[in-house]
Amino acid sequence: MAATAAVSLQAAVVRGVVVENFTSKPLARAMVTLQPVGGTPGAMKSMRANSHGGFGFASLAVGAYIVKASRKYFMPAEYGQKRWNSAGMPVILEDDDATVFLDIRLLRYSAISGTVLDENDEGLPAQDVLAYRNSKPPEPMAHATSDERGVYRLFGLEPGAYVVRTAGNQSSDGSYLPTFSKKTDKLEQARTVDLQPDREANDVDVRPLPGRLYTITAAVTPPNPDSSITLVSELGRKTIRAFLHRFANLPPGDYELFAQSPAEPAAGESFMGAMQRISLGADANVSLLLRSPSGVTVSGAPANADIAIRIRRADLAGTGPTDVLPLQNGAATIPIGRWELTLQPPAGTYVSVISGAVSAAGRGRPDGWQEVASPPSGYGGVRFMLSTGAGAIHGIVKSSDGPVSGAPVYLEAYNPTAYKRVAALRTAICDKHGQYRFDDLAPGSYRILGTFEYISPDVETMDAAGAQLVTVDAHSDLSHDPDLYLIR
Repeated sequence: MAATAAVSLQAAVVRGVVVENFTSKPLARAMVTLQPVGGTPGAMKSMRANSHGGFGFASLAVGAYIVKASRKYFMPAEYGQKRWNSAGMPVILEDDDATVFLDIRLLRYSAISGTVLDENDEGLPAQDVLAYRNSKPPEPMAHATSDERGVYRLFGLEPGAYVVRTAGNQSSDGSYLPTFSKKTDKLEQARTVDLQPDREANDVDVRPLPGRLYTITAAVTPPNPDSSITLVSELGRKTIRAFLHRFANLPPGDYELFAQSPAEPAAGESFMGAMQRISLGADANVSLLLRSPSGVTVSGAPANADIAIRIRRADLAGTGPTDVLPLQNGAATIPIGRWELTLQPPAGTYVSVISGAVSAAGRGRPDGWQEVASPPSGYGGVRFMLSTGAGAIHGIVKSSDGPVSGAPVYLEAYNPTAYKRVAALRTAICDKHGQYRFDDLAPGSYRILGTFEYISPDVETMDAAGAQLVTVDAHSDLSHDPDLYLIR
């Protein structure tokens, strides 16, 4: 017992407090997580801050740790961040009796507020207002409804560039087109709102334009009460559980309609679907005739291998959230519509060939996202073929002071001809000796960057940081020691 007590007294401790950035008020019940860096003994630990915002992790081994804090309606933070979107620095415990005190400050999300006004600058109540990330196509991020004075507030937004738009409204008081701030129905003419961390952009007023709105009445054939209908425009998606639905208050423009319905058992399919594109300039009736969808098969995988096919929509609204497509006996069914697919192969293998109903854009890199239409006009399926002998990259991230513990390393599958990312960004955290490793890589070109400056950098950020281009061959284990990138 005496020996145990002595060890406990000598174990290192990380203590601290979580506070609100501007006021320094303690944030009770904030979640704090301590993650050992590779090579440091112990498992991840989490706890809630007490009523004074305090937290403490005792009995820690010597090593390096990443400490994170989060609370609802605040942006999550890592200790040692330079900016809201940079990675945190590891906490180094050099001695068994070390005690470190951390002050973690949480920034609130950004917000946009303003008033929806009529032609006489009177507030319009009960108007739906949306914030979109200013991308192509725009990405919907927040929704609010104006109050009795026409005032709205959109919150929970990450810093960045946004546009604000009303949703359109038709009532006995009049008909208003969906309109961007300040007063335009064209995205390219919309006011851009640049949000800074922990700030609110005020007086972002919207004056909806009077105009005619239309309806689309969509009917699934044959009807089934378990059907769903999805309406898509460049500004978002709306899904209704029904076989007959009337979409109202729609401005002129291009739309896509998708339907999905359970198949009859005799059909040999689990579900059927339909898709149709329409250019709306008047009230429209659309019949969605159900058809059999496309299939996808995987060959070359070891028996009982763990394989995941990831799928996301690729329609007028851009790419949707990623989901997993269930596989049975190496086969799956792609729902009706336009999609992007990618396959996560078992350890030691990679996607070597992709064939079938895949657009020409994806054929140069089989391990990347593949554009697929289901059902296509020609051959009805997609086939992934796997090969053994995946490559790897390993190395040490270095600075002028030597190896860098806990540094994030980002690996981007890259098409240097098209200047684009072709698969999801991969991340590794250096161990306490600065070592990192990426396994199960398909042959091809990659860009690599070791830095604390960013979390999940995009293609443009990788460009600006001078990410180094490397080539991975089958059966290879490439050694590459990147210098730590710093913004000076």
